[in-house]
Amino acid sequence: NTWSIGFDNNNEFYWAEKVAKFLKKKHQSIEYNSDKFLEHLKFMVLNLKKPLCVPNEVLTFYLSGQIKRENTVVLSGDGADEIFLGYNRIFNWSFNNPFDLEDFDNYYSYGSHKDNEIIEYTLDPYLKYKNNNLKLIHKFFCEVHLENLLLILDSSTMLNSVEARVPFVDSPEIFN
Repeated sequence: NTWSIGFDNNNEFYWAEKVAKFLKKKHQSIEYNSDKFLEHLKFMVLNLKKPLCVPNEVLTFYLSGQIKRENTVVLSGDGADEIFLGYNRIFNWSFNNPFDLEDFDNYYSYGSHKDNEIIEYTLDPYLKYKNNNLKLIHKFFCEVHLENLLLILDSSTMLNSVEARVPFVDSPEIFN
């Protein structure tokens, strides 16, 4: 079985269904209704006892609840975008421009763009690659961003007692 979640006007249903058809798998495109977002958000914060980092945590939680009806273990595509440069907006910028902290903040951060000292601190180990912006951003995504993404995936799915496995990040050699 395969699943995809998204909103009415913001989703990857077409591509997910196309891949499922090619693989001859049963596919479910689950349209998320934002009316339930706050209810699900409150439930997650109360049960995880921590703030959430990104909005897709709620969608991952909801999706894993739907998956639980049929499966208790699921393979996730998490890690593929980090490894294969899938975030077009930021990787295109990193390929075509020199590193600039404010530009990085604008392409990467969801927030107010007023916390550059935190971003700079987090990026510090990677600033040695400043003359190769693509390498800097790629290493950051594979080592820092992905670690947080995997923690989010784990906590969001485990609230529904679903174990998510991540085959794209199965081997430590991919990070060298």
